[in-house]
Amino acid sequence: EIARWTIRPALLAVPGVSKVVIFGARPKQLQVQFDPGRLIALHTGLNQLTTAAAAASAVRGAGVIDTPNQQLFLMSHGQATTPAALAGSLFLRRDHRSVTLGEVARVVEGSPPPIGSARVGTKPGLVLVVGSQYGANTLAVTRGLDHALAALAPLMKRDGIIVQPNGLRPASFIDAALHDVRNSLG
Repeated sequence: EIARWTIRPALLAVPGVSKVVIFGARPKQLQVQFDPGRLIALHTGLNQLTTAAAAASAVRGAGVIDTPNQQLFLMSHGQATTPAALAGSLFLRRDHRSVTLGEVARVVEGSPPPIGSARVGTKPGLVLVVGSQYGANTLAVTRGLDHALAALAPLMKRDGIIVQPNGLRPASFIDAALHDVRNSLG
């Protein structure tokens, strides 16, 4: 989660960076694992279950109200953020009785199927691939990324994150080429 919500935005803020793709991430999500037999018994289907789960877990819009004297921040409350809260959400009403999502499905915290994976040495890890904007100065972008990572170092150290920034660095190839040209001309 720190890679997605803290490190990636910090790297995207570096001038010249166009994208940061994370490989190997397993983001947490609430999963509704339904029992088809229970849905059939209630004469309902997957569309109704999907609609109820989305309504219970959707992030609701908030915002700001500006008045002449103050700014009031609106905060959204009520959406389910835990498996227990989502399981307790209303699925439907039948025969004067409320049926919850937890009665027709198992609600758990899990991860989506991985699209890609990454290994750092012999261990599972994350790889962040940074792309630069067309025409950006590669050396300046690399210096900016180095500064951003240095600023994040205490936070990453606190969370036990080990950074190996020297994977594939285009700036390293440029530095080596410039060094070779200087040696050849000198």
